[in-house]
Amino acid sequence: MRKLSQRWLTGLFCLGVPALPLVACSEFATEEDLASMQEALTVTQTFQQGASSYTGSTDATLRQAAATTNYGAATTCEIDGDDGSGVDKSCLLRWALTGVPSDAIITSASITVRVVDPSSNAYSLYSVSRAWNEGEATWNRATSSVNWATAGALGSTDRGAVVGSITGSSAGSKTVTLNAAGIAMVQGWV
Repeated sequence: MRKLSQRWLTGLFCLGVPALPLVACSEFATEEDLASMQEALTVTQTFQQGASSYTGSTDATLRQAAATTNYGAATTCEIDGDDGSGVDKSCLLRWALTGVPSDAIITSASITVRVVDPSSNAYSLYSVSRAWNEGEATWNRATSSVNWATAGALGSTDRGAVVGSITGSSAGSKTVTLNAAGIAMVQGWV
């Protein structure tokens, strides 16, 4: 959502920007005018693989028990937290933000996933700091020529801040609303 000052909005009114409603060319807009303008500038975009011809998402499962195998072509992306058993799994996700203007200000973001194997465990979502390749990423490597700092993308240079968390206690769709660090991450993508 873009926040505009009254002075800037007045300038837009006087210029008559065609995408915005023309209210008046006055010194200041009213609160009602500001609310209307803010609503006109608020856009929600959804990025879902295969929906509306979108093909910009990539994902890959990292499996500790198969540390050198790439699962980038799998139809699901799996997670199973650190339980010390040697069978941990992580899921890397990425989206191309096609059509988002470079000057957009992100005010909220969420990720919706489908849980197929419920667990009462809570899982943290992290921003990924290291470049990775969907067709090459494994538990040991981010790309075919670059190792993770710590296997499983667990190193401090592999991942950044926690951007949200999820508990998949029941099967079905789960939406994770990203926290401030997550919103900043998405803003960085823009």
